[in-house]
Amino acid sequence: MSSVQVAAQAADIALDFSSAVPGTISDKNGLGTGFTSVQPNKNNNQHDPSRIELKTADSILIVTATQGSNASANTLKNGLQVAIDATRPLTISARLRGPFSNLATAVQQGGIFLGSNQDNYVKLVIINLSSGIGGIGIQFFQEQNGVRSSVGGGSSAQVTGLDWSSIATLDLFLNGNPATGTVTAAYRINSDTLAPTPLSQQFKPNQRLPFLAMRRSLVLVF
Repeated sequence: MSSVQVAAQAADIALDFSSAVPGTISDKNGLGTGFTSVQPNKNNNQHDPSRIELKTADSILIVTATQGSNASANTLKNGLQVAIDATRPLTISARLRGPFSNLATAVQQGGIFLGSNQDNYVKLVIINLSSGIGGIGIQFFQEQNGVRSSVGGGSSAQVTGLDWSSIATLDLFLNGNPATGTVTAAYRINSDTLAPTPLSQQFKPNQRLPFLAMRRSLVLVF
């Protein structure tokens, strides 16, 4: 991962991993990553710095996944996060570096996450839903009060069939609009300048559930 941004806040947040940030969540060498907290899990072992490496010379953050889960087990580790202002329009983006051939096993994934806890969130991830490179796709997925599905219904990835082996950089975007109460998603491949490709689905959280409370932006790898 080479960058994470949360834009259109009172003060935009941008992490380019070119230097350590003192006082933030540490990597295996004690370097501050820039993330301000880790999403709690039920086992209270959510931070495993041995699997996080900040490489400032290359401006990348490497997070090595565990077999934790933010589904019903709620055992996700290293859900690195920053607090955001959910009353303002926002764009969360992250750049993932390929190749993505390491996503060889079912449910391996990485991407970005917006929500209040492991039972109430929306995420945009590159994920393997079966095995081998043919199972890879981009999935816009939501969970509300522990009930999970792809945005728009079902459990499939919304984007499939791309030449995953040729992807050097994958940019993922979540756009939140508090006026309409919706979150939309987009992605961009191998470019710094092309307009992101939007997904047609829109996520609209149930206002009676705690999705909107204490919202966080996360980097998700597992």
